[in-house]
Amino acid sequence: MDESDNKFVEAAIYGSVITFTYNIRDFTNRDLLKHGWDVMTPLELMTRVRHGELSMATLSLRMRDDLKEKARQMASDQGVSLNSYINATLAATTAQQETLVLLGDRLREIDQDRLHARVMKFMSKPRTGTEPTPEEIERARSAKQ
Repeated sequence: MDESDNKFVEAAIYGSVITFTYNIRDFTNRDLLKHGWDVMTPLELMTRVRHGELSMATLSLRMRDDLKEKARQMASDQGVSLNSYINATLAATTAQQETLVLLGDRLREIDQDRLHARVMKFMSKPRTGTEPTPEEIERARSAKQ
């Protein structure tokens, strides 16, 4: 993980958070998983929807043509449909906002110096070696449940 990931680590320590990212390898640290942090790609989100793990509503959406074209291109670059891309982007944005609200509520009651010390202690224990395989990540998630 790098310095820009610290805000996600704080969320992982203080709440049960789901993060949607294509940068899975920076967020598979076993210490994060044991704190109840769930990390998945937007494609995994859509797979869970398709398998009935999450329900789905239908929505008619109006947007500017240029924005639609940019979103379509980004979806194509990621190898997903426009619908999947919009769903994943909206889910990620919603999760980020919910996390900010959750952290804001919790951080008002927490000693900031103590929190900083805990995060720094956590960050000071880097794990060297190879990245976990998708199977190892799935086993860790299954063990959590």
